[in-house]
Amino acid sequence: MKNKYIAALLSLFLGIFGLHKFYLGDIKGGIFRILLFLALSMFVEDWVFVLWLYSLMESVLFLTMSTEKFNQKYNEPNLHESRPWGRQPVAGTPFIKDNPYIKTGNEKYKDYDYTGAIEEYTKGLALSPNDKVLHFNVACAYSLTEDADKSMYHLSKAIENGYNDFDTLRTKDDLAFLRVQPEFQELVNNNFRYTRPQERTEPATRPKQEVQEMPDLLEQIKLLNQRRERGELTDDEYFIERKKILG
Repeated sequence: MKNKYIAALLSLFLGIFGLHKFYLGDIKGGIFRILLFLALSMFVEDWVFVLWLYSLMESVLFLTMSTEKFNQKYNEPNLHESRPWGRQPVAGTPFIKDNPYIKTGNEKYKDYDYTGAIEEYTKGLALSPNDKVLHFNVACAYSLTEDADKSMYHLSKAIENGYNDFDTLRTKDDLAFLRVQPEFQELVNNNFRYTRPQERTEPATRPKQEVQEMPDLLEQIKLLNQRRERGELTDDEYFIERKKILG
């Protein structure tokens, strides 16, 4: 996970070379900064000051940006990727580097088809049952469908398999429903360490009539995203309205 303070420091001290761009995964932006550095050095006086001033502005932007917004911009695009974040597969358990169900699950997730996303991610877990990213994604999807038991189960599995971005757990909108559950508070109070036995089974699916009684939360979020795409809401207005919907 990328850190906004590291990005700010790289921008402040090495921004004229575009190193912070490469750190944030913006390869084209980094290459452009290097080319700009070369061009200004040949044709513009005080070019170092010009580039450093621009890098300083970027550094201040990173420092003043909220952690939630930074994660949404630079970390969430990678959240659903198949890369193992440096984790080695558990002995005897296959790890699928290019799990095909992650991509199909992501597509459904982005279309707000959380039930469909869960189905795809579950297929992916059948191939790679200890993938912390997949478990985290499923936890988010179940939270959005207000199934607290299953969301908590998959969040626990993600943590057991090495997920440790606890700031995201505290701030991610998709987990808003789960955060108000007593079991999540118990987890926070225990510094995100589980004291319960590791051998847990996934909770059974809730009765159909209970699922049917869920509020139209997903539809509200979908309409809100459509308003944002049409330009009716700024990013700040969008996040404020989304937080209101998620409570």
